[in-house]
Amino acid sequence: MDRTMAEDDKQVEFGTLAEQKDEDGYDDRPEDDADDGGNKPENSILYGRDNEIKSLKTIYQSMVNGASEGQRQIVFLAGYSGMGKTSLVQEFVRQVSLPNGHMSEGKMNEGHPRPSFISGKFSQIKTGDPFSALLQALNGYALQLMAFEDEAQSADSERRDEPRRLQKRLAEHDIVRGNHNFQILCETVMPALEDLLPRSFEEKEVDQDTTSTLDTAHSANTHSTCRDINQIKFVFQSAIKAIATAERPMILFIDDLQWSDEASCQLLTELLKDSSLKNVMFIGSYRSNEINFEENDDTPLLGFARLKTELSEGSSSSLPPPHEMDIANLSSDSVAQFIADSLGKTTTDVGSITEAVYSKTLGNAFFVKQALEELKRKNVIYYDV
Repeated sequence: MDRTMAEDDKQVEFGTLAEQKDEDGYDDRPEDDADDGGNKPENSILYGRDNEIKSLKTIYQSMVNGASEGQRQIVFLAGYSGMGKTSLVQEFVRQVSLPNGHMSEGKMNEGHPRPSFISGKFSQIKTGDPFSALLQALNGYALQLMAFEDEAQSADSERRDEPRRLQKRLAEHDIVRGNHNFQILCETVMPALEDLLPRSFEEKEVDQDTTSTLDTAHSANTHSTCRDINQIKFVFQSAIKAIATAERPMILFIDDLQWSDEASCQLLTELLKDSSLKNVMFIGSYRSNEINFEENDDTPLLGFARLKTELSEGSSSSLPPPHEMDIANLSSDSVAQFIADSLGKTTTDVGSITEAVYSKTLGNAFFVKQALEELKRKNVIYYDV
């Protein structure tokens, strides 16, 4: 069906403005139960973040192609909840993962290496769980490689063979199946490694006879291993160095650092202060209104506040200082463009809606989307089939 209606009916390709309805006019049905006319097209465009994307790509390019080639980079993204920090990182990674990913001005060098994107997120309800976001990141990477390996018919042999290459690189860092370092890595932040790395025939035979012994040892040693933070730091750093290569740099994104635990912050501090760390771009996001960076005798810096301070103060020629980016509210123009694109109208057409939405949300990206959904629910706006 042709969705374009006559303009004098005040109907357009995707959306129709309607008069405000009272409570009886709400459409409270779950989206699965609503008819097709109740579902708007998905708008996945990132609005108002061109400068931030450009900055992130410049930092990435300086690591892979610049004068400081291979030198680790750190970026901290600060902003209130709902600013779109995670969406910003995802769009940045999408763009640099494209072949010959382009800069806003000009192009990256042809043949630039595409990154391995590894991400984890701290949770407010898991603030007492050590290494939760790091486990999510590294274990997720291992599970991703397992999925690649299962693609037997995949034409991308590079992805399919990555587990074996990773096994070789881990061995160069003294992480070999069955040794103490391997056990620590599996017990703390990368349990899926046990299933990822291929076993030799001899290892499979031994494994059948020793599974119960290893399970018992795992149970008995977990607490003592977790107490030896220095061993965990060493193995964690070795694993990151094995994964990140010049051919496939790593973008390590850790979200919601304001909820990070002390042990995780220690691991990240030691990792990012290591001058031998190469080919890693670390991006950490946090809610700036939930962190106190002021230190005094009564309230010493702890956790992420101390991590960020130590990295900022410990920079040198071999350890460039962290880049800091404040993610602000969207401008009214960006909000107008988002609303116009969502409704299939021009920014002039949605001027009154933009004014109302912006005055309520002040450009918070999450709240802008929620406001549109609320207007849809109240049938202030609706979508034609």
